[in-house]
Amino acid sequence: MDETNVTTEESGKTTKKRAVPADQDLKVTNDINEAKAFLSVIDADPELAATLGTRGIDSAERAIGNGLVTAANNAYIARQSALGAETSAFAQVMVAEEPVLKNYADFRVLCRSRISDRGVQQALGLTGKVPTDRNSRLQVIRAAYTEAQKPMHQALMTKLGYTHEELTRLLAEVATLEAAADTARIAMGDALMATQERNKAMKALRAWMKSARATAKRVLANRPDLATKLSM
Repeated sequence: MDETNVTTEESGKTTKKRAVPADQDLKVTNDINEAKAFLSVIDADPELAATLGTRGIDSAERAIGNGLVTAANNAYIARQSALGAETSAFAQVMVAEEPVLKNYADFRVLCRSRISDRGVQQALGLTGKVPTDRNSRLQVIRAAYTEAQKPMHQALMTKLGYTHEELTRLLAEVATLEAAADTARIAMGDALMATQERNKAMKALRAWMKSARATAKRVLANRPDLATKLSM
């Protein structure tokens, strides 16, 4: 998330404040639309275009501005799409994670209560605490089910209701969650990159607009009739 400069009334000091995403998106769209309108007004008014054209905002310069508007708009749309994909990907993780955690909790409780052999408990990873971070937790779960499938545990696991087929099904659930988590990580990276590209495009557009408006204000200082058309 970007930061914005804010001056507080109490101290008069400028501090950094995190921008609210909705407010930030609104500012981006407003800035893009302002640039579109600025250029459209000039393009649609021959006198205004001719007056500004002799002082640096000619058709070639306006083409540059329009290119920056297009780039910024495309970057904004791409970021919104990337954020949507990220949200969807993490929603899939939540859906895939729920049965995995529940089934492993059931497996762990049952095996810890019915298996007294300390060596078997350790082999199945039933001792100690379950990691809290997703990646480490999935490694523990996968290792437990994989160990439980070994021939030496088959009779005991079957007695507890965990046949080879059931353990294979549980491992498939883990694989689905792992795949979903990988997709979410990629989506998060794509969203970050899209945000950086949007910020880069907006920085270029805002710099161009700042310069163009300053030029127009100077050139039209004695032409309030034309300046009004550009809301100056």
